[in-house]
This record gives sequence, C-alpha cells and structure tokens, in this order.
Amino acid sequence: MSSQGSETAASSAGLQAAVGLLSDVTTDTPDYGDAHCFLAVVLGRFLPTPDVDQALDQGAICLANDPTGLTSQLVGPLMDELRGGTAVTSGG
Repeated sequence: MSSQGSETAASSAGLQAAVGLLSDVTTDTPDYGDAHCFLAVVLGRFLPTPDVDQALDQGAICLANDPTGLTSQLVGPLMDELRGGTAVTSGG
C-alpha cells in the first residue's frame, strides 16, 4: 500500500471513529447540544461522501439547543449548504 493509501485509510478510520464516538455521546447525553453540532459538522463536511440526511437531523437538534459563538458559525452555514445541495467536503 502506498504512503498516500495508508494516509487515506488512517484518515477514513479516524473519521469513522469520530462519528462513532460523537454518536455515542448524543445517545448517552441527548441534551448535550454541542455533541449534535459537532456530529453534524463531521457528517456534513468531513466524510468523503457527506451523510446529508443525518447531518441535517443532527444540525436541527443542535440548533434547537440554541448554540452560540463558534458552534453556531459552523452549523448554521452548513445547514444552509446541505439544504441547498452545495455541501463541500474538507477534501475539496
């Protein structure tokens, strides 16, 4: 496996681990809005193929918890992009 292939596999594994951990937190502490916010961002921006439906669901829960500051700045525009079908992944 090439170095780039190894990096891609490690990145993918890390993203899946992040999704799993954030999903666990949202299940264990459903009222912790920030976890829903961060999960929405990971699902909508960082996966190779964004999970738009789940990102929108998690983003709605996030926004219902009235986030402020940086969290709101991340999730609000993401939700607009996902609703408009113009989500951009971090990979470009």
